[in-house]
Amino acid sequence: MSVSSHSVCEEVVFYPLLEKHLPSGKEVADHSRKEHLQVKEDLVKLDKMNVTDEGYNELVEKTMKELQSHIKEEETSIFPKFKEAVAANVLNEAGEKFVSTRKMAPTHPHPGAPDKPPAETAAGMTALPLDKARDLTRDFVDTGRES
Repeated sequence: MSVSSHSVCEEVVFYPLLEKHLPSGKEVADHSRKEHLQVKEDLVKLDKMNVTDEGYNELVEKTMKELQSHIKEEETSIFPKFKEAVAANVLNEAGEKFVSTRKMAPTHPHPGAPDKPPAETAAGMTALPLDKARDLTRDFVDTGRES
């Protein structure tokens, strides 16, 4: 799963549940959406660059730090609080919805797209076929190694 797909799944499935079940859920979800937006914007920039371009490595490092920070916050703070706040059936339903949402989530970042359902869901369904077509014709990085 791409970072872009994972972000959309969190925004469609998980963040609305945070808003519903945690006292400060809206603030937590909005903070996470802001972090997602920054990563999406960086990924779009990276996608337009060649690996040999000046600033490419620095932007990769910046993006990785942003992702690692976001993941750490989710795993050490947000997920444990959410797990304590909801019943097991809510967790199970969220997991099932997350898996099904992956099938319609775009594979590339779209920072200008809505980041809240239902508009995000519709935008994702519209972007997915274009992203899949782009994936088929995309050139991959030449590492200089033989397969």
